[in-house]
Formats: sequence, C-alpha cells, structure tokens
Amino acid sequence: MNINFFIIIVLMIFCYIIVNYYYLNLSKKIDLLKVSSEHKLHKDKVCNNGGIVFSTFFIFFFSLLYLSNNLTINWTNEIPRPYILFIVFIIFFLTALYDQFRGLHPVYRLIIQITLIFSALSTINFPLSNFIPTKIEYLLVLYFWVYIINCTNFIDGTDGMMSITNLNLYLNIIIFTYLTGNFTVAYDVSLILMPLTLVFLIFFNFPKAKMFIGDTGSVPMGYINGFLIFTLIAKGEFFFAFAIFSYPFLDVTVTLIKKTIKGHLPWARLYDYYFLKPVIQDGKSHLYVLSFTILNTFISLISTFMVYFFNNELFFLITIASSACLVIFFGKKR
Repeated sequence: MNINFFIIIVLMIFCYIIVNYYYLNLSKKIDLLKVSSEHKLHKDKVCNNGGIVFSTFFIFFFSLLYLSNNLTINWTNEIPRPYILFIVFIIFFLTALYDQFRGLHPVYRLIIQITLIFSALSTINFPLSNFIPTKIEYLLVLYFWVYIINCTNFIDGTDGMMSITNLNLYLNIIIFTYLTGNFTVAYDVSLILMPLTLVFLIFFNFPKAKMFIGDTGSVPMGYINGFLIFTLIAKGEFFFAFAIFSYPFLDVTVTLIKKTIKGHLPWARLYDYYFLKPVIQDGKSHLYVLSFTILNTFISLISTFMVYFFNNELFFLITIASSACLVIFFGKKR
C-alpha cells in the first residue's frame, strides 16, 4: 500500500463523517429524507437513505484512486474493462435513487438489474471452470449476481446487520489476500469499502441506529459484492467466496423458498427473514441480533486463518456451518 493510497483513504473517512453528519441533520429537517420505521422495528423515524452519501463517496474516491494510479495493483491487467464497473455502479445508484423516492415496480426493477449485470459480465474473467460451457457460465453468473444484489438488499433490516455482513466479506478478503499474497482487484475494493463501512456502522448504524443505508446503498453495494465474489471465483476461490457470503445467502434462500411454497411472491414484504424474527416475534433488541452476527463474523475470520495455516479448504466449512446455525438460532421460537 503506497502512501498516497493511505492519505486518500484517511481523507475519505474524515470527509465522510463530516458530510454524513450534515446529511443526517438535514434529514431531520426535511421529511422527504426520513420515514417511520417499518413493522415498528424502531420507535422513532430514521433516515433510511444513507446510501446517497455512502455510494457517492465510494464511487468518487474509488475513481480518484483509479485515475491517479494509486490503487495497489494494475486494474487493466486484471479485468477486461474496468470502466464498465464504474459506469454500471453509477447507473445502479441512479436507478436506486429513483426507486427510493418515486418507486419502481419489482418486475421493472428486476429487468433493470438483469440488463445492467449483463453489461457488467465483461468485468469478469471467463471461463470460471473447466467443465461448464462458457455460455452456461454467463447465464449462471448473471442469475447469481442479480441474486447477490437482492440478498444484500434484503439483509438491510435491523441495526448494523448489513454493515456487519459486508464487513465480514471485506475483512476476509483483505486478510486472505494478505496471507496468501494473491492480490486481486477484490483486495483494492475491499480496502476502500472496509473503512467506509466501519465508520458508517460505528457512527450511524450501530444500535440504536440513526441511519440506514437503504436501497441507494444496498443495491449498488450488492452489485459490488457480486463483483468481489465472482472475482474470487475466477481466481479459483469458490469455497472461500461462498463461505464469506453464506449467511445472507442461506437466510434469504430459505426464506424465499418457504415464502414461495406458501403462495407468496418472492418480493412480498412479509418481514419473515430469520434475522428479523428475534426482534419482531420475540421483542429482542437490535443489539441482540447484531451481537450474534458479530460472533459469526469472528468465527468466519478464524476459519480463514485456519485454512491458510493448515492449508486445507475444508476449514471453510466452519464458516458455512456457523452461518447455518445462526439462521436456525434466529428462527427458533422462544
């Protein structure tokens, strides 16, 4: 990491705290920027579109680092068309911004996501495997990338939940990259998003949360999460990629299957995700849910260290098992 990269990241953090506090105070004065908490998850109104500032800061400072050649690796040697990643991110952000204030039908939203991800496929190095035809791989990546976006979006429900879920992804990538020395574009993105997400969690999203990132943050970040995951898979790290995103994948997948079996549409807002149940059904605090999610993150990090020191990818099963147990624990009636 060069000194210019470090200086720009510190500047980003400092400016983000100031601007986001100003935006939060502005949201208290303008009703357009705050809503009543859904399903009585909060007593007071909260700012639910913190992603406006978050996404803007990410794309601005990411572009600054890229254009000034201060990223840790040469992106043009790593992915076919780096500029496509930026362009699609901005379009996702603008679409989510429109959806936040004007509303988009879920079907139209899905069509837009599929179209944008199709455009972003050129940022992934295909083929990803030696046994699946490339055209089938395109289709699978398209489907699961859209699914990752929506998993990230759905998990933004209780204080700090999406922040910790994303931090688990970024921290594991940073640590695993540092340990193995296999530096990729995923490492650069994680180095930018990790401090930004940590600041958002500590100052704005920790229970009792003052702000949620909302669709303007969760949808663009879901897109970036998908990029990180498929970048890892392209480097042969399939089990690692799945393990560090296993909690949102398992929670959302099981919930959607149960919802569909009962005859509901997948996008029906039933507030039935497992991480919501302790708060909605049992009256537990947001901190209660967050504490166990943080514990799951520590287990995931330990698992990553064990994979490296024992040179055995089976230790990633610890992360997957921990995520599965957390889903079961949250869903247990008390």
